[in-house]
Amino acid sequence: MPIVPDSAVAYCRFFSCAIALLLFVVSSLAEPAQSLSILGESIQPGVRQRLNLDYGAAFLGDSHTTPVIVAHGTGQGPTLCLTAAVHGDEINGVEVIRRLLRQTDVARLRGTLIAVPAVNWLAFMQGSRETPERRDINRYFPGNPENDYASRLTHILFEKVLKPHCDYLVDLHTATLKRSNIPHLRADLGNEDVRRLAALLGELPILWGDGSTRMLRPQAVRAGITAVTLEFGSAETIQADMVDAVARSLTTLMQRLGMRDGQPPRLGRQELFKKAVWLRVPEGGLFLSRVKTGDEVRAGETVGVLVNFLGDEEVALPSPVDGKILGLAYDQFVLPGYGVAHVGSRDGTDAP
Repeated sequence: MPIVPDSAVAYCRFFSCAIALLLFVVSSLAEPAQSLSILGESIQPGVRQRLNLDYGAAFLGDSHTTPVIVAHGTGQGPTLCLTAAVHGDEINGVEVIRRLLRQTDVARLRGTLIAVPAVNWLAFMQGSRETPERRDINRYFPGNPENDYASRLTHILFEKVLKPHCDYLVDLHTATLKRSNIPHLRADLGNEDVRRLAALLGELPILWGDGSTRMLRPQAVRAGITAVTLEFGSAETIQADMVDAVARSLTTLMQRLGMRDGQPPRLGRQELFKKAVWLRVPEGGLFLSRVKTGDEVRAGETVGVLVNFLGDEEVALPSPVDGKILGLAYDQFVLPGYGVAHVGSRDGTDAP
């Protein structure tokens, strides 16, 4: 019997191990998903189901619920959570979630997509930013079951849906009333996992920031969920072009996370803004813009003018820093101190 050289034995061992590892990886990827238990329901692989998150009794004593849509894939993978209408009049995100779910084939999905399209249900039904008791719930996370309505709502969402189930969270927002934002991310890039998630979302610009302490995003990160905020468009109306762009970004994210089939586009360069500075009007009047969202501006460049509509006076409003217009107010009558432009600063320069 011929003697096999040691080098050949080592090669065969390596080759066998490589094949075994490859088969293990393939089998792991092909391994079917298990049933998912959420909100008291057991959802089988390959099923899309609408559930109801119970916030407690409302005005008439009846149950006050908001929809939670779960698409539970047939293959194993991460759980991506999407939230919208934390502010009830910010409805672009509601339409993004509808389109994304409609375009997701749950039979080919790996992992789970959990969507809460109208977090602030009562405000959403009223077309209002805040709860009926005038609370901005994005200052009440992670909530408190013994406190006011906003605290109870956020606690129920956080403890029953987000904290136990989400690996990744994208919280969808728009600008406030009579303003518009370009599509961009807000993320704490000091967190390595958050930085990777932001990169997977394509070429969206990033505004680096922790966010206010009681916002959903920082509280989710604190709870171990990799989370970003995605800002785009205006409140109260649907901007179809922006909805399309954001839906594509989320589809790309799902492809890069291995949740959906398809070849995602190559990762592109993302603009990074270390700070954003508000340009505020010194007095009341009519604001007329001279730039558009997404425009580049230099410090001192006129962003708009403030007009006294009873006279001929026009006051130029200069940009406080070099940067890009991330958000801009519509032309409108404004009171002193109103923020008319949100200027992203790449080097972190503050207003003088």
